[in-house]
Amino acid sequence: VVSMAFHLMHPEKYGEFHTALLGGQGRATEATAIKVALSLGADEATLREKMKDPRIAETLSRTYDLATKLSITGTPSYVVGNEVIFGALGQQVLAEKIEEAKSAL
Repeated sequence: VVSMAFHLMHPEKYGEFHTALLGGQGRATEATAIKVALSLGADEATLREKMKDPRIAETLSRTYDLATKLSITGTPSYVVGNEVIFGALGQQVLAEKIEEAKSAL
């Protein structure tokens, strides 16, 4: 929710937010996400208000429904072509899977 709210506020900084959040120690939590957002210039009151935006709940609900239909139960997961791939593959393997899917078109 924090990441989506931050994106609504600062779409140009979302990549930096994502990298900082995933580069931290341990599991990302709401508290760590807020800390990262604030470090990148987000106003906390505005961020918390954006976290209540109904578009966020709607997007999360649609994403959850799609993941359920695809039997995706964890991250990372990828859909490449007609294949659902579970787990961290590494950049090279993922690139190969994409090329395989493109050549099958």
